[in-house]
Amino acid sequence: MINVRQMRTPLAIAFSLLLLGCSQKAMKNPFAEIDREKAMRDCRAEVMELPNMTPEAVEFMMAMQGQALDALSRIPATRKNREHLKDTLGFAYPNFIAAKGVYEQMYGKLPDAKTLSEPGGAANGSQPIRSETNRTPPAAGSRR
Repeated sequence: MINVRQMRTPLAIAFSLLLLGCSQKAMKNPFAEIDREKAMRDCRAEVMELPNMTPEAVEFMMAMQGQALDALSRIPATRKNREHLKDTLGFAYPNFIAAKGVYEQMYGKLPDAKTLSEPGGAANGSQPIRSETNRTPPAAGSRR
């Protein structure tokens, strides 16, 4: 009888990889899994309930909501942050601006699309570092 583990042929390697792939559950970002059209309809319904919303304000708000959903959907899901993403989605749906703010407040700034597309960027789980500088306001510096 042939032991597959002892075989070093490409077929045995492919078979092993297939078995590994079937046994591991892929991590998925819950924001990327939702039905975008339904989510944006739900979001529009909430925006329309806000007082004094002009049609232009509604469209602006919907564009911002779409951008927030896109940003949240691009976060690579990991074992560490998947529960955070699920909690944020459950808490704030369908207000994606609020969801983005909550996620950033609790877990750190979201990576931008450029960072995610760069090799070695946030797709590997790292977060961009915000530079902190101490600046003197111009008015304060001009006084004697």
